[in-house]
Amino acid sequence: MCGKYYLQNVYMLVLAYCCCLAVVCNQSPATVHPPDFPPATNDDEDAANSSSSSNATYGRGHLKPFGSQRAPVGPVCQYDEELHPREFYEKHIKQRRPLVYRKMVFDSPARRLWSDEYLRETYGSLDVLCEVKREDRSISPRRMKMTEFLDRYQKDNVYIVTVLPDVMRPQIKAPRSILCGSTRRFIQEANLWMSNGGTRSLIHYDSDHNIHCLLAGRKDFMMIPKKFQTQLYMASETINGSGYSRVNPDAVDLMRYPLVAGVPYTWTTLYPGDCIFIPGGYLHQVRAYGRSISETVLFTPTRYFNDSDCDDVELNQEKTLADVELKWTYLEGQDQIEMGYMNPELIRDSMYQHIEMSTDGRMSKKRFLEIFYDDLRDEKYDYSETLSSEKVWQALKSPDRDYLIRSDVDNAPLEALKDIARIIDPPHSS
Repeated sequence: MCGKYYLQNVYMLVLAYCCCLAVVCNQSPATVHPPDFPPATNDDEDAANSSSSSNATYGRGHLKPFGSQRAPVGPVCQYDEELHPREFYEKHIKQRRPLVYRKMVFDSPARRLWSDEYLRETYGSLDVLCEVKREDRSISPRRMKMTEFLDRYQKDNVYIVTVLPDVMRPQIKAPRSILCGSTRRFIQEANLWMSNGGTRSLIHYDSDHNIHCLLAGRKDFMMIPKKFQTQLYMASETINGSGYSRVNPDAVDLMRYPLVAGVPYTWTTLYPGDCIFIPGGYLHQVRAYGRSISETVLFTPTRYFNDSDCDDVELNQEKTLADVELKWTYLEGQDQIEMGYMNPELIRDSMYQHIEMSTDGRMSKKRFLEIFYDDLRDEKYDYSETLSSEKVWQALKSPDRDYLIRSDVDNAPLEALKDIARIIDPPHSS
């Protein structure tokens, strides 16, 4: 059903529309938080001020934060308990439908322990990547020690967004809903976010699915289905498969961007222990308040869900992120913090497909180079020994033959696949 507990009677007029925008879950509701978000849209106030404001010319919410231009459709669908991976895939991943899990990581040691003093004492020597608070996708992240960040973040315009260091992973509960099936295989990386509040994102979408969990502070989310991209004046360029709107979410200029006024959105507020699933391609805008720490688990969208291993996984046993196989990780002392690379499992799948399409069930060295390297020869890449095609080829194939078969791909070392990923789709890293 749609909105039994969350929507007022006025929303019943758009019942069918609500259901397609991820407003409802057929589940007992979690505790409803005070409605101090989303931004207020007071019709009476607008009418009273229309003669002396720009509302009369450009409409409600001109030069106000995104969300002030119209009332929300309703809250994001939410659950008190995690869904089984099969149900999560069918109801949310497959349909690209956001959800909120209340208190999913509430019992994680990180939520209780990660004060500034604890982080300094326990993790102060770790390297992290930092960005400026007001998101600007033209600025590259800067690398610094956790201690330096803790010294600066309360007064400077910086926040952490970095690969979650391996040593911190045992203190965060793993999401049960992605611990088996194809979803588990395509888990990519986990990221750490930290700020002193006042951060906000652009209106944007990411190429990967992610589960974003809050450990400290408060975050507000506005969620917009992908089909409304044209009304949000998206920038022509994309970054690693992600895109963003040119609209300033702090002060929407309806003179320049009039179609924004008609964009519907759902909303939610996360408190410590809460998590939100953000489907790949789903537009969203995020604001953080007060000292804020969160972690995200990224996983690659797939067109299928093979749950053959789900009966063998003990899903009721609590696990941490240390128990989850991540493709891109950070160990203290690594030369680079590798963040945002493509999932190497996509390369494995590509090899499977080419072998299956071949007439003899093989992939020759020539074909391998054509697929993964030849298109890059004219580009300016650093072909170091680590990334050389010959080294990767030797790591993939069996010593007794000069071609690949399916079993070779089954057993392909993760590091060899990552070497290919590093030059096919280089992201930001430092």
